[in-house]
Amino acid sequence: GRVTEPFDLGVRAVNALLTAGRGQRIAIITGSGVGKSVLMGQMIAGAEADIVVTGLIGERGREVSDREECGDERRNDYARARAAYAAASQFAAAAPEDLAEHASSLAARTCVGITWAWFLDGRFAETVDAARQCHPDPKWASADPILLAYYSLIRLGRPADARSLLTGQREAFVGPPSEQLLLLEADGRLTAGDGWSWREDVDVRARFFDGLRMTAAGDASARDRLDAAAHARNGGLSAVAARIELDRLDGDGAPASSPP
Repeated sequence: GRVTEPFDLGVRAVNALLTAGRGQRIAIITGSGVGKSVLMGQMIAGAEADIVVTGLIGERGREVSDREECGDERRNDYARARAAYAAASQFAAAAPEDLAEHASSLAARTCVGITWAWFLDGRFAETVDAARQCHPDPKWASADPILLAYYSLIRLGRPADARSLLTGQREAFVGPPSEQLLLLEADGRLTAGDGWSWREDVDVRARFFDGLRMTAAGDASARDRLDAAAHARNGGLSAVAARIELDRLDGDGAPASSPP
């Protein structure tokens, strides 16, 4: 359709001189070192949008890490959480036979990122809707959309629907063993004495989701679990999510506790 509604990109000079519209495509074309990445970071931080999806296709690995750890002071934990990063730094250079696999990985991470962004913004109905759209290749399947939708339904006061979703999705899930373990733990099928342990890269996520489970059950030690995730070394998005949950528990926007 026609572009008729202005879109605030969060950069006053651009808004004034090169006004963008909703639904419009924009190209930023300059030489190297001029500031394209900086301008894009400012737009990500200030754009009037609920979710910002950034596909860093063909970018160098350094550009990806710089974007994730954007130094703009306005990009606090909440601003960072609303941006879903879909980075495929080798996509452009991949051989034709590899393109399908890269595209599959990119699509899966984008879907997971959008679901996370809705949840961390406290938009639980949208979280459930986004999770239902995730149908990745089993190789890239993640438990995150299922678990985020599960805890969102609990916070929406729909524990029966939450239980039905978790049970059905757990039984149908085809993906890496570590992701299956996350679902089994949320479903109460695992205990600490079952002789299993998390990989280091999954451990912080496990602590975060366990903190959500304990919060939903009204367990007072949930705060300790979330705090451990929030201060984990190299915790990434799960650590950011844990800090946001702790803020919710401290503020007026504390999540509702409704045992599953």
